[in-house]
Amino acid sequence: MTAAMEPIDRLIANRCSRMEAWLVSESTAIKNTKYPSSPGSRTKGFSQIVFLKRPENVSCSDWRRHWHDTHTQVAIKTQSNFEYQQNLVTRRLTDGSRNFAAIVEECFPISALTDSLSYFDAPGDED
Repeated sequence: MTAAMEPIDRLIANRCSRMEAWLVSESTAIKNTKYPSSPGSRTKGFSQIVFLKRPENVSCSDWRRHWHDTHTQVAIKTQSNFEYQQNLVTRRLTDGSRNFAAIVEECFPISALTDSLSYFDAPGDED
């Protein structure tokens, strides 16, 4: 815990059985312009949070290049996400935090929860 974050970290730690924190460098692959939120209201749809690990046999630079230059474009082209935040983990902030390489947040329309064609932005297209 850092001195500046100590009150917040303590508040969170007192209300959960486990707490992990990371310092990240955030980038926005897709900005939410389709369903912008307004004060006091929720954004339509749902958010999917994914924690990514880098395979040990892949260098950091090669992994990051593949993630940003290849995988990101595939995800954008094949999914109905209307917001996509990529958080590259730069270091762990709490003892015992798992060694993740990145934390991703993707937002989808609510229909994507139960309809794979909606999730993959292919309404009516089974192929």
